Amino acid sequence: MDFKAILVIIFFLSIWIGISTLVGLVGKKKRIGFWGAFFVTLFTGLLIGLIVTLTSPDLNQTTKIIRCDGCKEIINGEYIAIRPKELNVKLDYCNVTCRDSYHAKNIQQLLKS
Repeated sequence: MDFKAILVIIFFLSIWIGISTLVGLVGKKKRIGFWGAFFVTLFTGLLIGLIVTLTSPDLNQTTKIIRCDGCKEIINGEYIAIRPKELNVKLDYCNVTCRDSYHAKNIQQLLKS
C-alpha cells in the first residue's frame, strides 16, 4: 500500500470514530450509556447505532407503580381513578368490584382525617 491509501484509511477511520463518539454523547443521557452507544455504532453502523441509542430509555425516566386503594395490589393495565370533589385526593381501583367494596370505607377514613 502506498502512503496516500494509508492516509485515506486513517481519514475514514477517524470520521467513523468521530461519528461513533457523537452517537455516544447522545447515549450518555440514556440507559445504554456513552460506551454502549459508542461501541454499538462503531461495530454495527450509524443507522443501527442511532436506532438503538434513541430507543433506549432515558436515565431520569421512572416507572410509576400504581396500587389499588382497595386491595393494595399493584395495578397493571387499565384502572378506575376517582377524584372526589370534596377531597384533594385521587383513589385508584383495579376493577369495579374493588371500587364497590372499598370506596365508601376509603372516603369515610379520608373525611375523618
